[in-house]
Amino acid sequence: MTNRELPYKIVGRFGVTGERADDMINFVQDRPGHDLRYSVDSSRIRKLGWSQSFSFEGALGETIQWHRQNEWWWRPLKKRGGSCATG
Repeated sequence: MTNRELPYKIVGRFGVTGERADDMINFVQDRPGHDLRYSVDSSRIRKLGWSQSFSFEGALGETIQWHRQNEWWWRPLKKRGGSCATG
C-alpha cells in the first residue's frame, strides 16, 4: 500500500469516495529527506515464531472506532491546528 492510498482507505470507511474524497484529502509536499519508500521484511522474525495478529483492514477499523470513542484525545489537537494532516 502506498502512502497515498492510506487516506483514501480511511475516508472510504466513512463512505467518502471519488471527488468528495479528493476534496477532503490535503496532500502536502514531502519534507526534505523524507523516505519515499518503506520496505518491511518480516521473514526473519517469522522464523522465530512471530505471526501477524491483526489484518490491516481489521486494525484500521479498530483504530477508527477508538478515535470515535475518544474524541477528548484528538479534538484539542485539531483545535490547535495540530498534527491532523487534513486539518
